[in-house]
Amino acid sequence: MVLTARRVRCVALAVGLGLPGLACREPRPAGIATPYRQEDGQDTMSIERLLVEVRQNRPEAQATAAQLGAAASPSLVSLTADAAPEVRAMALICLGITGGDAAAEAALTCLSDDDDGVVAQALQVLRRHPPHGHQNDLILLYRNPPAPYIREDLPLIAGELAPEVDDRPWVEFWKEQTDPVLTERLMVGLARMGHDPARERFVRDLLKRSGPDVIDWLDYARYMADPWVLPHLAPLLEKTDMAIELQPDSPNTWPLRTCDLVARAIIEIAGAKVDFEVYRATQYTREELARVRRIALQTGK
Repeated sequence: MVLTARRVRCVALAVGLGLPGLACREPRPAGIATPYRQEDGQDTMSIERLLVEVRQNRPEAQATAAQLGAAASPSLVSLTADAAPEVRAMALICLGITGGDAAAEAALTCLSDDDDGVVAQALQVLRRHPPHGHQNDLILLYRNPPAPYIREDLPLIAGELAPEVDDRPWVEFWKEQTDPVLTERLMVGLARMGHDPARERFVRDLLKRSGPDVIDWLDYARYMADPWVLPHLAPLLEKTDMAIELQPDSPNTWPLRTCDLVARAIIEIAGAKVDFEVYRATQYTREELARVRRIALQTGK
């Protein structure tokens, strides 16, 4: 079966919904792993096993990294300078699992790697483990990026440093920027930093979204990781246009509307407990949407 761009989007959402038969059952990436408790003397052997698995580019390295946790990060850092780009990339994948300051610092260094796959993994590490204490490095990288495309992620990474980040350099970048993609990313990063004009612009642009276009903006809303955004999501619960079909190649489609995707985002951002199934392939009822609206308005106060 040919995977059209539309179907790829649907499969990606199906993974998030956890729907059987609609997407491949691949493990979801973990956050910072909790170190696995082992008997004395076994940690060194396990780290050595992890390094062998990374050098051999074996997928089970990720499970080993999850067992070891942040204790393995310093050893993994050395492999981010390996001669083989696939080893460097696998080391970064594992650092994204183990986390810690060593992971973020290694990922910053790897943004100058000459292999695009390695740089992509380094950006993923920094999105999951922001480089606290390295705001100046992010500013310098934005001004003089080793590769132009990394600029798109840098404002979002900087935003995750809030509230310790100084937003003034990023405000200047936003004012000077003419590229629409970079302008959007700078605005989103600044909104997370608490910059009021950026938040106002974010809300205006958010309320214009519906259908498939709303998906990326709901990810931006989740990125805010703050209830300030919740009341501004509530108006989108009125939009009933189709956002996605979970089986676009089948006559028996399960369309999810804009309001269904918005409701799920509100529940996730609010951390709310509800007595109906959240992750499902069917539309929410009017009563359920009304309850989600109350959650958005009450939690966002």
